[in-house]
Amino acid sequence: MTAPAAPRAAIYARISMDRDDTEQGVTRQREDGEKLAANRGYEVTGLYTDNDKSASTGQHRPDYERLMAAAGRGEFGVIIVWQLSRLWRNRRERAEGIELLKARGVSVAACKGQDLDLSTSYGRTMADIMGALDTWEGDVKAERVTAAQVRAVEAGRWIGGPRPFGWDLVPDPARKGTKEEHRLVLPVINNAEADEIRRLARDLLEGRSLAALVRDLNERGVRTAWGKSWTPASLRKLLTRPRNYGAGEYEGELYPGTWPAILDEDTVRQIAALLADPSRRTSTGNVVKYLLSGIARCGVEGCGAPVKSASATTRRGTRRRLYKCSAREHLYRSQEMCDLVVVGELLSHLRAMTPENRLRMLAEEDPASPQAAEAARLRAKLAEWADMLSKDETDRATYKRQTAVLRGQLTAAERAMSRVPRAPVVRDLLVAGDVSGAWEAMPLDRQRSAIYELLEVTILPGARPRPGQPLRKDTVGLAIRFTFGRKIEPFGEVQP
Repeated sequence: MTAPAAPRAAIYARISMDRDDTEQGVTRQREDGEKLAANRGYEVTGLYTDNDKSASTGQHRPDYERLMAAAGRGEFGVIIVWQLSRLWRNRRERAEGIELLKARGVSVAACKGQDLDLSTSYGRTMADIMGALDTWEGDVKAERVTAAQVRAVEAGRWIGGPRPFGWDLVPDPARKGTKEEHRLVLPVINNAEADEIRRLARDLLEGRSLAALVRDLNERGVRTAWGKSWTPASLRKLLTRPRNYGAGEYEGELYPGTWPAILDEDTVRQIAALLADPSRRTSTGNVVKYLLSGIARCGVEGCGAPVKSASATTRRGTRRRLYKCSAREHLYRSQEMCDLVVVGELLSHLRAMTPENRLRMLAEEDPASPQAAEAARLRAKLAEWADMLSKDETDRATYKRQTAVLRGQLTAAERAMSRVPRAPVVRDLLVAGDVSGAWEAMPLDRQRSAIYELLEVTILPGARPRPGQPLRKDTVGLAIRFTFGRKIEPFGEVQP
């Protein structure tokens, strides 16, 4: 007589967080599952493992999905888990899973806990009750963690996460002797990376483009904290984060931190305002190659569109670079002639100014920010209240009431700090003894920023220089007005 076939089973192992990335937790679960299968005479036909995957947050669990798909195909009749909470942790997955296993007649065997026959109403009810208790336990734990994070943020402490560019994470001496003394929770400045951040902030405010800074970082082999190449998005995030000036951010609120700052708050807010300015943006993402593209305007009446770069073939078969209206093809002008005249006008104007007048322009445009001092005072007051709360010298209701007033005042000061001073863009030109030499030393993106800040250039229709005529704005057909601090949109290359 043939012996009946052994029941087929699948083992599922899951760990929510694998801090050491060693998979020891799921390995122990698998070993316990194999022992249970051997004791009961099950034939293990599949092993499914989700390491470092939380179920309560709805995080994608690829092996759980494979497990349920195999159950739906009838590949086994039992799922072995270390504990029911390893299988389901949220209500939606539990309800869907119970219905699927019920339909296929699959039961659940637990190494720690009660087996569940989901083909019976008793088994399904017990699964619901036990699962609800697991969900409740997870929710309570999440609330405890959230409350602990809020207290840590309010006290200005680092609340964890990956190493940020600009700092190294080391164990906090204050945790010595505790079970968490090994955790890297104390940020200390990484001098080489902090110097990069300061240089990037200075160059950006002095007129360098974000794209140019990204290219420079990648060409020099400077990598992100994750070891990856830089992108405009990652560099923008780096330079605008409140962490740079020693502030922590949680749930959209800013809190004073206890780690050392790399930049002052005024600088970070100016950078954020600069990068948010729509007149700086280009929809193409291409590298800007020409001095006046996107800056000079078409002078045809009623148009005023920015010019873009173009090329044309002469009768002799040579290629010439041109500026042309980006809206309609009714205006073309030699790129070389326009650039020569515009640069000549700019440098002549600056050379004609007295050093005193140049310095006066800088002083008027780039005043010290009294709001920065006010913001620092308000943050200090917030830190005092956070310290009082951590020492139980005040209750949470009083803390929230007092800090709400301070945060309102701080918001007003922060808004005032977001004005971008334009003087750094043109400082090298305004203080230079040799204006021409200073201009030649500037890269193209800084030259474009200087043109954008100092001149309003319009290319006029009709006028073109005749052979032998000197290149001047009237012969080339340019209207050039010297100004400072005005805005013209869009800032950036307008592509053909």
